[in-house]
Amino acid sequence: MDQFPLLLSGVRLPSKKGSDESGVEQLTRESKFIAEYFLLHRDVTITIDGVDKLNIFGTVTCGDINIARTLLELGLVVFVDWSAPKDPSTSDSYRKAEKHAQEKRRKIWVDHAPVPKQVQSGGSHDKGATKETNITGTVVEVVNSMTITVRVSKADSNNAQKTVDRIITLSSIRAPRVVKQDEEVKYSHPTARLTGDDKNKAEQDAKTKKEEDDEEIKRELAIAQEAKEFLRNALIGKKVKCIFDYPRSFGNNKNQPPQVRLYWSVYLVEGSTEKNIAVELVRQGLARVVSHPEDELRATDYQDLVVSEKNAESAHKGIHSAVYRQQNVINLTPLPRGADASSGGGETKSSNLIAKCKQFFTFFQNKPRIDAIVDYVFAASRFKLSIPSQGCVIMFTLQGCIVDKPIKATEDIAAKPDISPFDKQFPPTSHGNKALHFTRDHVYQRKVQISVASLDNFGNFLGHMYINNKEFALTLIEQGHAKLHYKIAKKFQNFEIYKTAEEKARKQLKGLWETFDFEAEKQAMLAPVERQVVSEASASKGKSKDPFPIIVTDIRSGNTFSYQIQNEETSALNELSISLQNENFARHPHHAPKKGEIIAAQYTMDDLWYRAEVLSLVSQGKDLAFDYEVKYIDYGNREVLPHSRIRQLDQEFVDLMKPQAYDGKLVGVKTPEEDDAKDAIEGFKELVSGRTLYALEISTENTAPKGTKGTQLTHNVVLTDKDKDLGLELIANGYTRVDKRLKQDDPLYALYHEAEEYARRERFGIWQYGYNPDSDEERELERQLLR
Repeated sequence: MDQFPLLLSGVRLPSKKGSDESGVEQLTRESKFIAEYFLLHRDVTITIDGVDKLNIFGTVTCGDINIARTLLELGLVVFVDWSAPKDPSTSDSYRKAEKHAQEKRRKIWVDHAPVPKQVQSGGSHDKGATKETNITGTVVEVVNSMTITVRVSKADSNNAQKTVDRIITLSSIRAPRVVKQDEEVKYSHPTARLTGDDKNKAEQDAKTKKEEDDEEIKRELAIAQEAKEFLRNALIGKKVKCIFDYPRSFGNNKNQPPQVRLYWSVYLVEGSTEKNIAVELVRQGLARVVSHPEDELRATDYQDLVVSEKNAESAHKGIHSAVYRQQNVINLTPLPRGADASSGGGETKSSNLIAKCKQFFTFFQNKPRIDAIVDYVFAASRFKLSIPSQGCVIMFTLQGCIVDKPIKATEDIAAKPDISPFDKQFPPTSHGNKALHFTRDHVYQRKVQISVASLDNFGNFLGHMYINNKEFALTLIEQGHAKLHYKIAKKFQNFEIYKTAEEKARKQLKGLWETFDFEAEKQAMLAPVERQVVSEASASKGKSKDPFPIIVTDIRSGNTFSYQIQNEETSALNELSISLQNENFARHPHHAPKKGEIIAAQYTMDDLWYRAEVLSLVSQGKDLAFDYEVKYIDYGNREVLPHSRIRQLDQEFVDLMKPQAYDGKLVGVKTPEEDDAKDAIEGFKELVSGRTLYALEISTENTAPKGTKGTQLTHNVVLTDKDKDLGLELIANGYTRVDKRLKQDDPLYALYHEAEEYARRERFGIWQYGYNPDSDEERELERQLLR
């Protein structure tokens, strides 16, 4: 005959904690008497309902008598869900029996006062930490290997539906411990009094112990990461049902109230089925089951947890195995401030990081789409991504859009145990925070695809992100959470789609456009330069001329160009051109001109002949014939021509009229370098194309190279179009910047700097990254940002 101890399912004696111990002992004696009276020396029927780590639970009946239900009716025990029989009718009869004892105020319920019904799981007492005990929502974040964030809908005081993010911690399981990399586990061993072999043995034992503990920490860290990834794959964006099990208090600080953490059973809802996610974690060996004291509340499916753990131990899964999968991840994210220390050989950590990023960039650039996981969202357009296929983590920024910076809350927010810390830090009050919330809801901890277009100086990758094959930057613009970055987006093949999306969002006043000041934007971008201001600028330079009409004929940079003055001579220029074509220079003999000579040159774009000046001899080609750099003196453009396109020009054509092209330079405007210089030229061309402008000459200067004879006059001018300063428009659109040589007392100084600040704030053109390192000061800023 086998004997074994059995605990009744679904009931337990009251806890001695906070209770009268003599009263509990009296209830224990009475319960024992009732059990002996009905069961001792009688034939009984036992139904095994479940087990925990130490005990077996079952239902005991003798004929029509269910001893657990009898004890509940007499008020000698309390009902608990976690060990209750699986049969719903039996559990319901237990609840009714307990309710009957409460109404009659029997035994433990003698002081019972009826309260509003609270749906509670795991016992109908000692659980007043929350009023909501059964919630359904969508998982929006996996915080760690046993904590998730669930978004639930609830009615506010006005019965309007709103969403709230709740922190949900899985009950009755213990996740693998995680020790941060900057933490050091300390070991102390009393070896000071030991000598000789004893001391050596103690030191060796300590070393071995440390190595074993370090290996265990690595193993649990790897399993914790695997558990978090398991939850992410299973839950992100999925519907779950959460049943409250119990609260726990933490913290012994007398000056602060203890922190309360709520523990829940979480069920993944898939159609008509519900799956306990904690049980799945334990079944995969990714968590351990907590050993609760007998009188402590626990998870609803605690018995299933125990069985799953036994199975995982038998199969040597996860944390129960000596073998684990090591996480070797290459971190390519920019270093934090102050971390740019030398790594030996004169190189810095940041330079080594940039070199690694460039290696990966070459690979990424050749891939049309790359699978990635969003690990963190810093702003609506800036992310930390994991690339599983390459085992690396990168910083990634969306191209083609500009978003507002998120703002952290500065006011004190009351501590709430079940409200997301993210909602506390970034309440959706500003446009940047609303965009951040929208982005997190759609991409955080989700699988995405990216295409990499460029790499900045800090090691940030830039490109497109795709959600369900749609560019996420376009989605942000459509919803009014971002502005279009024209300089970048105009290079996209689908630029018109981006442009149409922004125009539609602006018209519908979506997102940031709802409170946008369109009039202020117009004034900032197209701020007029009053003729009075221009006249003051002229007077301050000692000039008294009025603005004169011109046509820009050639643009060489963002601030240098050639122009023709619109007068009677330019009208006669067409007649001169006709006369030159009638000369039939093609039949004239070739000519070897000298530097500075006025010649007839055949323009390569239209094969027509124009007056030109030889600027230099470029190279000696075949048959000892030179190539020549020439300047078309009536238009200002320059090109290099072979000997075959040059003819001698009769003096009468030289004396017929003076050169009609003048070299000009915009006052107070500095052109960028390298790639941005091309954009500045294109922007300048868009502003002047087909327009008759007005130029106000401020000064002239000799720009001839040093060591050369003669002069090469450049006219420093302010260009206007119907009282609008083109230099100001170039600066406001981010094509150029303010020349530092512009003095503070100049009437243009404040106006230009205001336009530059606007372009910098809106991240236009050269300010797309918020700065433009054109000075030692700014390069130092770049180094600080890189750190």
